Amino acid sequence: MNAGQCAYPGAWPGTTVCYSYDRQEWKRCLDTAWDEATGALTWTHAAESNVVYYAYFAPYSHERHLDLLARCAAAPGVEVRSLGKTLDGRSLDLVELGNPEGSSVWVIHRQHPGESQAEWFAEGLLERLLARSDGLTLDLLKTCRFRIVPSMNPDGAFRGHLRVNAGGANLNREWGPTGDYAAPTLERSPEVLHTLGEMDRVGVDFFIDVHGDEARPPLPPPPPSSSSSSSRRVQRRIAPRRARA
Repeated sequence: MNAGQCAYPGAWPGTTVCYSYDRQEWKRCLDTAWDEATGALTWTHAAESNVVYYAYFAPYSHERHLDLLARCAAAPGVEVRSLGKTLDGRSLDLVELGNPEGSSVWVIHRQHPGESQAEWFAEGLLERLLARSDGLTLDLLKTCRFRIVPSMNPDGAFRGHLRVNAGGANLNREWGPTGDYAAPTLERSPEVLHTLGEMDRVGVDFFIDVHGDEARPPLPPPPPSSSSSSSRRVQRRIAPRRARA
């Protein structure tokens, strides 16, 4: 398979291709190999069925996304609403729960649509918060207002893109002007524009941008970083507000 012409070939070293027969249980092809010189990603698999599915990571479908939103909307004390429309006209969905007067905690996921790991993380986070079954969760819900965007890039996910939205923009680089172009804009990156607009309206006390990185081991997680474009932009917006408070 020629993977050298994808949007981010740097994702391939260390990757092991996933496979499934039923699209429910996914396993790894551990002999996956990446050849940087030829741009070829190769693996071998002795299939046990005539029908087999291969993926970069276990997919997270739009149908599952809608099922997650439906479960959230049916739960007491949870608000599900749209922040706006994407370039393809899809809803940019926000899930809110917790103390409306508490600290504003933003958690966004899947700016890079190929990183389906991030939306699996969102599902796990929301299920734990909805369960309200442990002391830590209950304390957080008493002191925080969670504002969770399960998928920042639904267009890219639907189109099968690795890094970009429907217009070819890498959303993780759209949180402020780059010097080469204005960002974010409705024409290029409405997903980020709508999210920043809501952040400006309700405030941000804590911000997490969840990504999936095949090059990192599962545990322990990397230390918090402010090096990403989104983190720097949010920090610049928070600082003046806190200074005025």
